[in-house]
Amino acid sequence: MSKNIWMTLALAVTVGSLGGLTGCQADNQVPAQTPVIQQAAVQKPVAGEAVIPVPDSQEAVKAYHWSGLIHENYPITVNLEEKDSILQGSLVYTNTAAQTPIRLLGRVIHYTDGQEAFSFAEMAANGEHTGDVDGNVTAAGGFEGHWRAPSIVTNKNGSYVYIEGNRYTVSLSNHSMDTPPVFSWDSTAADCLGTYRYSYGENCGGGTLKLFKRDGKLMCSISSNTAAPAFNMAIVTDKECTVRDGRIICRLDTGKNSAAPHVFEILPFRDFAVVRFVSGAWNGYFGMGATIEGQYLKID
Repeated sequence: MSKNIWMTLALAVTVGSLGGLTGCQADNQVPAQTPVIQQAAVQKPVAGEAVIPVPDSQEAVKAYHWSGLIHENYPITVNLEEKDSILQGSLVYTNTAAQTPIRLLGRVIHYTDGQEAFSFAEMAANGEHTGDVDGNVTAAGGFEGHWRAPSIVTNKNGSYVYIEGNRYTVSLSNHSMDTPPVFSWDSTAADCLGTYRYSYGENCGGGTLKLFKRDGKLMCSISSNTAAPAFNMAIVTDKECTVRDGRIICRLDTGKNSAAPHVFEILPFRDFAVVRFVSGAWNGYFGMGATIEGQYLKID
């Protein structure tokens, strides 16, 4: 294996992905700055650093309807909705016979200088990424960015070979709709039991979230890993949760050297769930580059 391939693979497995997930698509990753939560107890972010806004369940839903091209050859329509920095929607390849809508999940990345970036993934029914998009809303209300095909990591006689997915430009403009689709933002914390998943493909990282009841108590387990060859892991096993304002809150054991408790929240919706950190110093708690954060599609 060439030195360049190894360097590319090392970058891919140590940088977190778009949605807080760890995968193979290095160019699609959130910029290298570590996101911080906007709370008084957390160190103030520096200029231009990514930040996670404090959730507001009353925030209005923003709708985007776009049409245009991928790589100047593939016409698509995109219907996307945003609430609390979460994105969900659908994408249709309009030159296909079936024109089947593909599920989209993602998030808006906010920066301290006021800039925003969109990142969302095409999701198959099993939670697998079939394409990833990153970019920005234009001044005219359109969208400019890039679409990335899934990358591939193969195991050949114990050595992992990285093949980067093709990357194409995306150029979209406003698309008016007589009856635009409306996606559910109803919290399903009272009826959220099941299995949720995301995957970047074999050897490319992924995660599974399980919500279940035990002795009448709501419990969660999360297991995720980065791509080969590291396969660094982030694991939460059988933790009791509480429900607060439609959010599922979980507190992890705090180490002796930790100044704050480790708390994360799960936001369950009709067919997906979002896992986000709330407080605590997470560096070093999980394997290098591994995280439980991200968007998980409900598969069971």
